Amino acid sequence: MIDRKKIDLFFNDVLRKNLLPRMEYKGGHVFGSANIDEHNYASIYLPTEYGEYEQSKYYHTGDYKFIHFTSPHKLLSIVREKRLRMYDLESMDDKDEFDFANKALDLNGDPYKVSMIKRRIYSLSMCRFELETKEKSLSMWRQFGQDGNGVGLVLRFSKSNRNHWRNFVLS
Repeated sequence: MIDRKKIDLFFNDVLRKNLLPRMEYKGGHVFGSANIDEHNYASIYLPTEYGEYEQSKYYHTGDYKFIHFTSPHKLLSIVREKRLRMYDLESMDDKDEFDFANKALDLNGDPYKVSMIKRRIYSLSMCRFELETKEKSLSMWRQFGQDGNGVGLVLRFSKSNRNHWRNFVLS
């Protein structure tokens, strides 16, 4: 059974203190009578608006200028389709993309759980543009820019509407 006090403790002492300070408790689902303090199931919903990530390490505060390393072939596709394609983490070239989440969620590398989660998260890999200006992007050029024969596509996002983004995190 899950004690309501333990849910509140987890929400405040783990989620708010360590991850998302501005996260609001919007209620959890419980199965069982609403009049009891112990439940056999509970869930907490993560924020859907980017502004709710402010004051956390998941809220980007720097310059909103990035570089996306790709191949000339993929650049032609971007130009023809006039859009950038995001990929689920299962399909990403960077197999280390999920390492942090795997450790934080304590999945112990369970292939089924990892695969299920990776299929639900879509990402566009970018680097801060400062890496390029400080000439510290060589490893990225090697890994994602066809060993220096690829393309670095510079992207800039507007900060003006960032707190209205929904289901989107720039981190």
